Amino acid sequence: LVVAHPPDLGQMEPLQETLSLARALNYSWLTAWVLHYLGLTLVRSRQDHAQAQLYGEESLRLARQTGDAWLIARALDTVGRIALAAHATARADGAFKESLQVSEQVTDRLGMAWTLWGLGETAFERGSYGEARGYEEQRFRLEQEFGTKGAMAYVSCALARIALELGNVAEVRSAAGRSLALGRELGIASFIAWSLLLLGRAKLVEGDADGARPLLEESLARSRELEAHSPEGDARVALGWAELGIGELEQAQAQLVAAFALAQESGYDGGISAAVEGLAAVGARSGRWEEAARLFGAAAAGRERSGWRAHPSDRALAEPWLLATHEALGEHLFDDAWNAGRRLQLDQALLSNLAGEEPESHDT
Repeated sequence: LVVAHPPDLGQMEPLQETLSLARALNYSWLTAWVLHYLGLTLVRSRQDHAQAQLYGEESLRLARQTGDAWLIARALDTVGRIALAAHATARADGAFKESLQVSEQVTDRLGMAWTLWGLGETAFERGSYGEARGYEEQRFRLEQEFGTKGAMAYVSCALARIALELGNVAEVRSAAGRSLALGRELGIASFIAWSLLLLGRAKLVEGDADGARPLLEESLARSRELEAHSPEGDARVALGWAELGIGELEQAQAQLVAAFALAQESGYDGGISAAVEGLAAVGARSGRWEEAARLFGAAAAGRERSGWRAHPSDRALAEPWLLATHEALGEHLFDDAWNAGRRLQLDQALLSNLAGEEPESHDT
């Protein structure tokens, strides 16, 4: 029952019970498999990364003892995913590459597809977008052979996201349009939401806020239908940027504050920083220059602490407002406000933004 569903925290109790039974039976294969699934569940739920890492490492050790190549490949893939969640890209890359090699040796094509996802995500995280595209194209060919439309939609979303960071808007439209068509055909809200989000962000990068807004509004509506792995926070951030571009500053701030709350609740540090960057731009558009500089500084420090890098499409939205803030304040005042923001925790920065006052800063 557990392995038939995506990992979620509700599965921890039956998994822990199974683990206890497997250990009591000294059943190494099953113990390794359950540890692999426990690690995946924690990391996908953004919970207790240290414990997830321990589960992954023990799973791999036991898998190697069994000598079962299929199980070793799965355990390596899990170790890679846990490392990737911690932004340890070198460790993730090594685990995924070994997993792919083992899967190829035993002709486990499904395992190859899973691990190509990990390699693509790791390359994307490093900013190696061309390499990421190569892995995802390999994966797409495998999924075409399997004839799995849902997986083809998923990979098409990944290719659209990579194309967005490479600045290839035509490719974004092609890949996201393919994913959107498959999502509508299959009736899968997550693919529809992600595809519309990518199409909307491409419009934003082009400077077409009016064209982006309806795409992002539908993405948000579809996101809210989902119980797990929803892009609602990212959709709200993008919609905040669209409202800002149109000049609807109150709506922009409302979307960005809601995105901040969602990201904070789920432990999505990258979403927290993205929301604060958007709020900084709202401050700049309103002429609240020192507040904008503080928020930009807080967001930059948050990204550094968490390891969530800003990608080119993020910078394309934020940098014009950052430069305008620097020009409005001058170097000395900008640096003072920026550094004051860097000493704030992101929730303090948000509260000061909502209160419209200069906060007391604290080292984090």
